[in-house]
Amino acid sequence: MQTGPLVKSNFTGNNSNMNTPPDVRFHPEFRLLTWHPRGVLDSDTISKLTAFIEDEEQGPEDPFNRFIDLSGLSGVDLEFEYVVHVSMHRRRAFKDHDPVKSAFFVTTPEIAHLARVHATLNEFTPLHVGVFFERSEAAKWLEVPEEILRG
Repeated sequence: MQTGPLVKSNFTGNNSNMNTPPDVRFHPEFRLLTWHPRGVLDSDTISKLTAFIEDEEQGPEDPFNRFIDLSGLSGVDLEFEYVVHVSMHRRRAFKDHDPVKSAFFVTTPEIAHLARVHATLNEFTPLHVGVFFERSEAAKWLEVPEEILRG
């Protein structure tokens, strides 16, 4: 299986001027975007990823699922209100899209809480959010081989 860094030209090609966020890959055979952030997760990082995903969602390509591996974080610098703001924004922005799955792999209760807030605020939308403490469970839910979920 061949995967590599996500390059706009082999993703959907919607906006070649937008930079791909670090640690993002696309697996075209599974229509899956994976993101493995490192270091401290902050609002700037979330904003850049959200803008990138929303740009990609506007293209003519089929919808794509997401896998966010938060196990490599050394910390989180996010206000609860910011998480709510982003979640509500995604809820509104995604309301007219085809359904997709967004799986969060977490390793701490604190990070799981933030991901569950996002999941709860996106209930009853086409953006189906799952929070997993086991990578294998996320792979089953996404219907992909577990190997491609490793960073």
